[in-house]
Amino acid sequence: MHSGGAMKKDLEIQGLDANTTFEHAASVMILDRLDNMLAHEPGVRQGEDIEELHDMRVYSRRLREALRIFKPCFPKKEYKSVYARVRDVTRALGEVRNLDVFISYFRAFKEVGEPDASCARAADALISWAEKQRDALRDDMIKSLDKLDTACLAQDVRAMAAAAQPEEPKALLLRFAAEGLPVAQAGGPGSGVQNAELVMVRPGQPGFPEAAARELMARGCIRPREYKEYRDVARGVGAPAQDQELPLLIGDPAAEYAKRIIPARFAVVARMWREAMLRRDNPDIAALHALRISFKKLRYAFEILYVAFEEEKRDAVYARMKHFQDILGDLHDADVFYELGCGKMKSAVKKDKMPSALGYALLAHRLRLRRDELAAEFCRVADEYPLESLQQELWAAFHAAYAPPAPAPELYAAEDMQTQEAPDDEDTDGDDQ
Repeated sequence: MHSGGAMKKDLEIQGLDANTTFEHAASVMILDRLDNMLAHEPGVRQGEDIEELHDMRVYSRRLREALRIFKPCFPKKEYKSVYARVRDVTRALGEVRNLDVFISYFRAFKEVGEPDASCARAADALISWAEKQRDALRDDMIKSLDKLDTACLAQDVRAMAAAAQPEEPKALLLRFAAEGLPVAQAGGPGSGVQNAELVMVRPGQPGFPEAAARELMARGCIRPREYKEYRDVARGVGAPAQDQELPLLIGDPAAEYAKRIIPARFAVVARMWREAMLRRDNPDIAALHALRISFKKLRYAFEILYVAFEEEKRDAVYARMKHFQDILGDLHDADVFYELGCGKMKSAVKKDKMPSALGYALLAHRLRLRRDELAAEFCRVADEYPLESLQQELWAAFHAAYAPPAPAPELYAAEDMQTQEAPDDEDTDGDDQ
């Protein structure tokens, strides 16, 4: 179910590079994820290959992540509607996909370690139960896809991707304050407009407020009736400090956004890592699950903003992130299925079905051992390749012009965590390849 490896070439898109504008990258990347998602729908409806369902669900997740990253490019109302409908596609596929994973897991479980006969019967019973559930839920899944009308959704996604919203006016004003604005001025007394030349005006200089408001209008960021309002806003804008971080614009290179988004995602991984390492002697499964989610979010952002990284260095970093996530994903599976085995055992005891209860008890015991082995494996790998090493490789992979500053040493400090970032609801619906 989980596989390591280098970054897939089909996640890369020709024609994009580090200097591609964020706005253009948004359109290209979102349409690519959309097309890949829709390409697997016929196979999902036929139901002959479980990988079609897996792939459609994966690309629905990748499309959602692209929408989240490129959110500044789109009007809020349209974005909110499109995102919610794509999320509904993921959820429509979720229960059947989870049962596919469940069935595959226990079929493989039976083939490893020569289980006791009663344990094997318990696994068979679980497989039989899951197959019946999956067959019953397939009809519901198809009905949900029909109701969601993916053709209509695709039309709306394409329309949104083709029409980015104007730049945010206050962000533009700050950029004008930093860079200045070209204004036409006459060459001298008696000279005509044809002799005018462009000069740069900056905050505090005559003409800056008027020039800034006119430029906002020319770019379609404000309406003519808002001219006076933004002229007055521009009057209050001062020149930014040299070290002040300016807001990003959708016309900036996509790599400039990566320079901020990737470190922010990595910082969440570091917090979750610290939380997990504090309990390594008695692993906290919930903390390891949260760490898995944070690795997934970092990896998805890396896939979408790959243009910010040097090609020859990308694969090694991607494979390392994927390896950590795979171990944690297998650990999560073992934990979920362990809890299920315990639940089935308790139910069998209540019904006085002791042979079944014994089989489920043995099955749960093996799953618990597997979970503990995976927790130990994660700690071993973490010791061999600490998070600092991943950070160094990740930062070194950035194109030199876009490399972010290195994180502060305290990012890795082993200190008590008072709060833990809760996963978004879209991260709680199962398989997340």
